[in-house]
Amino acid sequence: MARGQGKSGGARGGAPDWLSPREDVPVQQQQRGGDEKPRRRRKGDEDEDEPPSKGIRWGPIFFLIMMTLPAALPMLLDVVGKLQAMGVIDVPDPSAVFYPNKYRPCLVEYYADWAPEKLGGVDDALAKYEGKERQLFGKLHRKYGKKVNLANCK
Repeated sequence: MARGQGKSGGARGGAPDWLSPREDVPVQQQQRGGDEKPRRRRKGDEDEDEPPSKGIRWGPIFFLIMMTLPAALPMLLDVVGKLQAMGVIDVPDPSAVFYPNKYRPCLVEYYADWAPEKLGGVDDALAKYEGKERQLFGKLHRKYGKKVNLANCK
């Protein structure tokens, strides 16, 4: 038989048999060109037949949090402040953490009763009279005529 003339081709005008799809080769191999070996799968290759991998991609979530947190922080602080004012939550006084002077509550209470304008300078007064707090309380007694209640000191 001559090339181009086979069972179905040749003189009758049909397509030659070498152009017709072969039944023993899968369709994907026919599209690639016949007798080629199937390619090896690589790590980055994705196949249309397989679903995408499952799991959480943490990179975009972390990026989203880092982008929105600076804008949301003032709102969160405002909500915490309002909840604290309503008595729903109790946030400890940050000055108690940073200034662990045992006489601070006594001086704050005294200033609140007798000199509220000096409440902002409590920490400065305690720093100035550090180790000599009893002398400070004696000066306050002479100035305002009221003794400091040391029973409230922890």
